[in-house]
Amino acid sequence: MLLFSMLVACTGKAPVDSDTGPQTVPWSRELPESAETAPPRGFLARRSIVHLHSPWSHDACDGEPLPNGLPDEDCLQDLRGGLCDTRVDMAFLTDHPAHAAYQPYDDLFHHRDGDEWVDVDGKHRANRIHCESGHVVTWVPGIEDELMPVGLDRHVSLDSTENDAIYNSYDATGVDSEEAAGAHVFTAHTEQRNLVDLSMLQ
Repeated sequence: MLLFSMLVACTGKAPVDSDTGPQTVPWSRELPESAETAPPRGFLARRSIVHLHSPWSHDACDGEPLPNGLPDEDCLQDLRGGLCDTRVDMAFLTDHPAHAAYQPYDDLFHHRDGDEWVDVDGKHRANRIHCESGHVVTWVPGIEDELMPVGLDRHVSLDSTENDAIYNSYDATGVDSEEAAGAHVFTAHTEQRNLVDLSMLQ
């Protein structure tokens, strides 16, 4: 029964009824009620996205993310609105380094009026977006290229060209540099990777 319930949850459809045919299960932005009276060990269920592009990525905004060299504001607002509408709690931006490596670190947050900085030791570490509904989305910057460091505390270098080179690396030195900048280092698109290389990086 558990497996059956999981399959229904994954497909979003109820089983086929021979009289009425397939029944669509409406998606809900609300988190399911927990059967527990209290969450285990005090943890709470939250929605998160890991691997998300903003206008700092060349393939965002229908391939036109930076009209006149500035982030497409309509596209950015559409992204922010989508995160609010779907009640995402935590979003890890993973922008491509071709643009992101050359921006000041604070600009990677796309901080706007009404947002709230989350500071640790006097440095910006996250940006909180306050949605009209009252929901709050927290997002942090990261990079996606050969490696995917998420949750950077800073750029890996003070030099933009060196940032670009490190973000494009695919070796232990790159992993070390990104971890030193506070990131958890992931690898995107593992279907394109060699298992031996992935094991070496791990």
